[in-house]
Amino acid sequence: MHERLWERFLAALEGRLPPQALDTWIRPGRLLALRDNHLEIGVPSKFMRTYVVEHYLSDLHAAAEACLGPRAHVSVTLDRPAVLYQGHYVWGLTYRLLAVFFEHMQLQIARPE
Repeated sequence: MHERLWERFLAALEGRLPPQALDTWIRPGRLLALRDNHLEIGVPSKFMRTYVVEHYLSDLHAAAEACLGPRAHVSVTLDRPAVLYQGHYVWGLTYRLLAVFFEHMQLQIARPE
């Protein structure tokens, strides 16, 4: 269910944001939770969270309203660490696995700041 809603949310943003902004700042995130009309979006770094909130929060809110109706609310939070692999974030690995994976694949690790 969350994947479909996330895709609808991203589609609603496509008309509001330039493709580069969407790909750089929004797509690396993911929908963490939906509670009533509240979307909680997780992003992989503190810097990204700050930037998204400062520059795109009104657009996120408009997209949430398009998906959920006029009482929709959005929050952007820091998600657990992710590994950047071939331009995509891989979620849900522990730091220990990250270290082994990083060493083996020579990848960048994105950690909360």
